[in-house]
Amino acid sequence: DELRHRLGRQAEQAEALARLVRWAGRYSPAAAPCPPDGLWLDITGCAHLWGGEDGLVADLTARLQRWGLPARIAVAGSFGAAWALAHHDKSDRRILPDGAERAALAPLPTAALRLGEDEVAALQRIGLTRIGELLAAPRPGLARRFGAGPLLRLDQALGRAEETVGFRRPPTPW
Repeated sequence: DELRHRLGRQAEQAEALARLVRWAGRYSPAAAPCPPDGLWLDITGCAHLWGGEDGLVADLTARLQRWGLPARIAVAGSFGAAWALAHHDKSDRRILPDGAERAALAPLPTAALRLGEDEVAALQRIGLTRIGELLAAPRPGLARRFGAGPLLRLDQALGRAEETVGFRRPPTPW
């Protein structure tokens, strides 16, 4: 019975997130869920419609607050950096200037790279608890010891490696 309740709740949450993704199309045609409780928005070429990134973030924040939905919003040059800042930065609203990913991510914990618990624990065992420490470590040794995963996530966050997000695109009207 508890499992049925939990699965029903997960389905409700997924549907609520899907509705939020459709609603977020007002900000960008490229919107996607970031389960369990987030959104990806690619606002490239859209922010000027709101008077810039500050205006877009202010409008988004105000609308979500009116609905009683708490939000942590980050705008960055990569999905990985935006996720890291939205989930681990002290600020609820962060707009990162172009090229500022390295400095902004350095003080954050390695978990901000969306690594698995085992990967984070393994990094911590050798004293790498912050992204800045990971950045300073020799890459070949990290790759040998931990595989490609942590370095790929680091490169994605820094915008050096591509990351694919499955955006919902509105149907073409013609």
